[in-house]
Amino acid sequence: MTGAEPPAPGAAAGGPVVAAVDGSDSSYAAARWATGEAGCRQVPLLLVAAVPWTTFLPVGLPHLGEEYGRDAMVRHAERCLEQAAGPARRTLGPERVGSEVRGGSAAEVLWEVSGTAGLLVLGSRGRGGFATLLAGSVAVAAAATAQCPVVVHRAPGDPGGPVVVGVHDVTGPALGFAVEHALAHRAPLVAVHAWFDHDMDPYTAELLARDGRQAAALDAAADRVRTALAPWRSRYPELDARERVLLDNPAGALVGESPRARLVVVGTHGRGALSGALLGSTGQAVLRHAGCPVAVVGAPGIR
Repeated sequence: MTGAEPPAPGAAAGGPVVAAVDGSDSSYAAARWATGEAGCRQVPLLLVAAVPWTTFLPVGLPHLGEEYGRDAMVRHAERCLEQAAGPARRTLGPERVGSEVRGGSAAEVLWEVSGTAGLLVLGSRGRGGFATLLAGSVAVAAAATAQCPVVVHRAPGDPGGPVVVGVHDVTGPALGFAVEHALAHRAPLVAVHAWFDHDMDPYTAELLARDGRQAAALDAAADRVRTALAPWRSRYPELDARERVLLDNPAGALVGESPRARLVVVGTHGRGALSGALLGSTGQAVLRHAGCPVAVVGAPGIR
């Protein structure tokens, strides 16, 4: 953080929580997580299913026609949405739960709905339009280019655990999102800074440790994290914020913390030609290996 006053939590979170549903167990788990988040934020929940209109291929009985196949896909999507909507309505009330079937590829639909969402929630493994969600381009594109923060529900996480945020870039918006989430859920915040890659040459590492430079560097890194947290601690005395400086690479540090966390938060790199470059190797690794839900947060105006 700079010396600027931090924004009030919730100031940019007025849109609905949107959950992608495709009939997989993972998407239903994500919808349940999204339901809880919508209740906490006191905003509507929108459940969305994608039907790939332009990729219809007749199978089995071609003479039934393309319209028949499309209608069948829409009916299946509506059934999936209804299965997810039932528990959500019982939790939030029917007036706060909506559902939509949208035509287009998964990536197109996810980007479109993110424009008016406060948060987009996805399952870790899908089928149909979301079949390769964490296997490649769809997950990277959704997390890196969505117009709102994205949560990928990889595992339930520890409901009593902290919100863990990577603070390699201490001025990024991921820290603000993590503070907001921790305050809303009355959870501790753990700001993690990874000092260096654990694959550093052993001879160099031993020299650094022997002459005290390693300890000095770790102390300096901890000071930077404390400086980043200081405005938030000042404005929100109730915030239980802790710093951790680990001898690890950023991805390893965050993945290592994730089994004990309720949420891990990472940031994107900003503008770039490729979605993978936007998200970076750390974000991609955390999305694939974390043991809890992962939030990906980009800077305002870059998505």
